Amino acid sequence: SVAVDSCNKPHQPRIGPAWTPQIGTAPRRAMASPATSSGYPLVAWASDSNQNFSTPFEVVADAGKLWLQPHRVPSWRQELLLKGASWFGFQGGTACVNELWNSWSNPSYSVDGYITFLQDNRFNAVRLPLSVSNIAANPMLDGACGPEYNGLRSLAALDDLISRLKTAGILVMLDMHGYDDTNSGMWCGKTADGRCTPADETALFDAWSTLADRYCGAPNVVAADLFNEPYQATWGTGDDGTDWDQAAERLGAHLLARCARWLVVVQGIGNRGGWCRSLSGYGCWWGEMVRGHSYHPITLSDPAKLVLSPHAYGHNASWHAYLAEADFPENMPAIWDDLWGSMPAEGEGTVVLGEWGGLMPESGVWQHRMTSYLADRGIGHFYWSLNDNSFDTGGLFHPTNQDKWQMLATSPATSIREFQATVAELPPASPPSPPPPVPAPPPSPLPPSGRPPPPPRPPPTPSPSLQIPWLPP
Repeated sequence: SVAVDSCNKPHQPRIGPAWTPQIGTAPRRAMASPATSSGYPLVAWASDSNQNFSTPFEVVADAGKLWLQPHRVPSWRQELLLKGASWFGFQGGTACVNELWNSWSNPSYSVDGYITFLQDNRFNAVRLPLSVSNIAANPMLDGACGPEYNGLRSLAALDDLISRLKTAGILVMLDMHGYDDTNSGMWCGKTADGRCTPADETALFDAWSTLADRYCGAPNVVAADLFNEPYQATWGTGDDGTDWDQAAERLGAHLLARCARWLVVVQGIGNRGGWCRSLSGYGCWWGEMVRGHSYHPITLSDPAKLVLSPHAYGHNASWHAYLAEADFPENMPAIWDDLWGSMPAEGEGTVVLGEWGGLMPESGVWQHRMTSYLADRGIGHFYWSLNDNSFDTGGLFHPTNQDKWQMLATSPATSIREFQATVAELPPASPPSPPPPVPAPPPSPLPPSGRPPPPPRPPPTPSPSLQIPWLPP
């Protein structure tokens, strides 16, 4: 997930600061998504009010923020502040979350050990990177997945993990991290400049169909991160084969047709097209450039389901000159504002930082500045990563990361348990007012004879038949 800044690639032009993205540079062409099914499974809310996820709710994006909207009192809502971590592995060769191999000899590395860590450190969400190939193949797991998942299929392990996170009161965002364990520059799996065709997209659409059909009914699964870091894509050119904004609309429509309750999470592109340098004077990280939405907005059937999700990191000053400037790190908020951070306040979308992190102490100054920036702006986030085998950034779980724990301790996080307690104390929504009475019609005039007309002939009585209430007649 951490990659070389693509602005250094030979094809990347430097575009002067006077350049302004053009709105409507070319007409959009329709590219149909695969056939969709109607409706989605009933959500399996907990039946015991003392359990997490027993209060039915919807997550919506509105006024630049995320909200928990209880079904019982639709006139009230609570802001959802996300403090999340990415737990990767399902996208790769093990086809399960990583670091469970340590649990053969160290019980603290069990699934429950990680979940306890999340609870103890007030994380309320987990992002789970997945891959198109593993979803399609659903491979058998081996000892690398620890004794709990050894011998299961990959999706069975995902079922179990989501269920345990539900019990713990932790939300889940599913992330399509690629076609395999590598970064694909385009959402259709191509790694170099090129165009995506409808046929190229089929596997990605099929993978999301599988996930929606399987997990839409899981109450703690609330978001779908459509595709990870399509850094070779364009935004707003009018070319449906390279424009990520158009592909996100197609994928979003496909997904909402199967699971209308999920948030549609859209990452940014890279430096192709010159957006980043024009807006901030610097290059972007892969997935960081979401500001194109301000000029060429993504349109969904339900606008309250759209979330923009940039990625940002704070290492490698040779690739990002702002890390070596004299006013670092106080120069960072203005750069983040230009690229994505001011969009919620400007009414241009809800933003959740989908990836950030780094090694300590190498990028510690940058990370501390980002922590306070996110809290000041009220922007939720997912730290990369929970497990410790991300060698570019480090992780969270091992005790050597206590400086990260302390840094993140101040990050606000909404508790599902506290939300449920608040909703339980609210008065129920008032029933709708009855309609006003319909005035009686005026009496019919008598016929010339002075006698009332005969009553109308009743219709013939139909023969009895069986009618099941939930089926159409």
